[in-house]
Amino acid sequence: MSLEKITSISGFSGLFKIITTRKDGVVAEDLQTGKSMFASSRKHQFTPLASIGIYTDDGDSIALFQLYKNMLAHLADMPENEQSEEANKTFFGIALPTYDKERVYPKDIKKSIKWFRFLNEKGIINDKNLDEFLKNIEEGAEEETAE
Repeated sequence: MSLEKITSISGFSGLFKIITTRKDGVVAEDLQTGKSMFASSRKHQFTPLASIGIYTDDGDSIALFQLYKNMLAHLADMPENEQSEEANKTFFGIALPTYDKERVYPKDIKKSIKWFRFLNEKGIINDKNLDEFLKNIEEGAEEETAE
């Protein structure tokens, strides 16, 4: 599955794969249930996970999928219960020690870990496809700079 198509849709819990776009919204497949649905662009906002960045101490940000690559490397440290705010912050700090503690809120940390756990358990993310995805992003950025 292409990581570029994984999206969060406001008003719905969980993650979705964009099947097709229409002028008034998208048809998306719920990754949890496998059911397809239409989401209107008038009612909902669509956030591809590939476009999400995590703020770092240096004022910059890193891609969510880079964070997920770091989390894969520290899988043994992942908290059993994602409801524990302190355990989530500790794990997040292990995976990304330079995250901006003032601009990355506990709800963002919880959601990131929840999504990571889901994508990892479903086998959607692994070292190989994260490496390929991040390499494609870097190559795209280099091409934009060259132009």
